Amino acid sequence: MKTSPEFRGTRLVVVGATGSGTVDLLQAVATRFGSDAPERLVAGCWEVLRADVTVASTPVELVCLANPGPFAGVRDLMLGSADGVVFMFDVSPGRIVESRRVFDRHRPKLEDEERPFALQYHRIEREPRFDAERMDAWLGLDGRGLVRFSTTSDAPEQPFERIVSGLIPGASQE
Repeated sequence: MKTSPEFRGTRLVVVGATGSGTVDLLQAVATRFGSDAPERLVAGCWEVLRADVTVASTPVELVCLANPGPFAGVRDLMLGSADGVVFMFDVSPGRIVESRRVFDRHRPKLEDEERPFALQYHRIEREPRFDAERMDAWLGLDGRGLVRFSTTSDAPEQPFERIVSGLIPGASQE
């Protein structure tokens, strides 16, 4: 799956509800930190996007399911090989419940396996009353030790250096 045999990146899987911004994030990160557009891997009716990038001096293989819809089993397989997970949580009024459902489905397994994850509260411009701490509380998180960021539709990759340094031991911000 690697584009180059020399590339030994940490695998970060981006997970979110359909239309939550996972593909936008992967494409923006690939454009900003990589040299190529994300690679599309198609198998039957599902499609995976992946990109090898270097972020905060750390090689990262970034992967997401391009059409997550009903393919929860494929998402589970991807998460099983992840070194870390980024949950894209669309806070738009019409999308927040579906984002919560996907988060609630995967959170227990990640916590049981002590797999690091970050929350990316996305599209905050669509919810003028957005408050990250209230969102944490709604999700049942106390905020301590939580890697979380808020982004807008225009800049989904903006905090990616901080996400990598928060999830990968030894990575530093550039």
